[in-house]
Amino acid sequence: MGLWSSSSAQALLPAEKNLFVLDVSGSTDFRTLWNFSLRPSIVNKLKQPFGFPEGATKSGKPVSPVDITIFAISGNSYDEPILPIVTSADANELWAVVDDVGFNPSKARLKEISDAIFGGKGIFTMQSEYLRSSPLKVPNLTTCEKESAETLRTSTSGFLRDAEPNQRKQIAQVVCKLANRIALNLRTADEYFKKPHCPGKGKPCSDIFGAIVRASDVARDLAIGTPSGSVRPSMCIAIASDMLHNDYRMKKDSILNSREIARTATKTEAFSRGKLAAQAIDLKFPSKSKLNLRIVVLGQGTGTNPLSIEYRSILNSYWNGVWQQAGVAETGVTTSLDRACQGSA
Repeated sequence: MGLWSSSSAQALLPAEKNLFVLDVSGSTDFRTLWNFSLRPSIVNKLKQPFGFPEGATKSGKPVSPVDITIFAISGNSYDEPILPIVTSADANELWAVVDDVGFNPSKARLKEISDAIFGGKGIFTMQSEYLRSSPLKVPNLTTCEKESAETLRTSTSGFLRDAEPNQRKQIAQVVCKLANRIALNLRTADEYFKKPHCPGKGKPCSDIFGAIVRASDVARDLAIGTPSGSVRPSMCIAIASDMLHNDYRMKKDSILNSREIARTATKTEAFSRGKLAAQAIDLKFPSKSKLNLRIVVLGQGTGTNPLSIEYRSILNSYWNGVWQQAGVAETGVTTSLDRACQGSA
């Protein structure tokens, strides 16, 4: 996840990485969570996911891009596809064309171009409305480019109005390509969450630890990819799951058997076993000096086969042990997935 690598004096802040992990094992109603909670939240973030370099907004302050990725908890979570919705590379591509067309723009010119793209009648603002359609409409590239270039010619003032046609075309092409790509990514996620993913008939299909290890891999890649001395990146991992691990390899007395431990251990014992579980699978997240990390869980201990209320505090102790041993400083629970990663991590 690099910064905007152009010759411009302006640069983007590191993207805020949002990683959403949905349990599709049947322990939660993942289709409802997707359609009525997470998806509307993502669409709202897609109004302007590319951030702003310094000088491009009314306040002049830079704004971080948003990087949104989804994957699932299933029988073998590592086999589930990773579903990117928008990435930091998209933001780099957008602002690179602004820098190129604007000739390393001054702050005044940068804001003018930014308004033409993201203002009330901006060309990306208009195209992002497709994402709110039901069923989802994917912008047609040819139509989008033609309409957007014409909007830049007739609805703007100053530099873009007087620019060469090929300069307006450059911006229109990149904006439309990104709008089209994001819509296709969202449609891929829609199709994924329409279908069942687990075998049923009592077969284990809740590899929660596999999903968490996968999330830690993403976190480490994010931290490693940050140049020394640069702004520390932020990451929010939102997990919608009952957090009752169950895969085909697990034995009843396994240190990973969170349900059994919650039912048979004390809070102190559960906390210790959670720490041992993290050690057993070598689960480790980057240090706080490398990555500003937050993990939020929705549905812990609940779902279609929930724990009794008296056991949930023990389950909480178990997972507190896991997170502490894994080096996670900030964790929490939420009642709404669409608010799980609001604001900075």
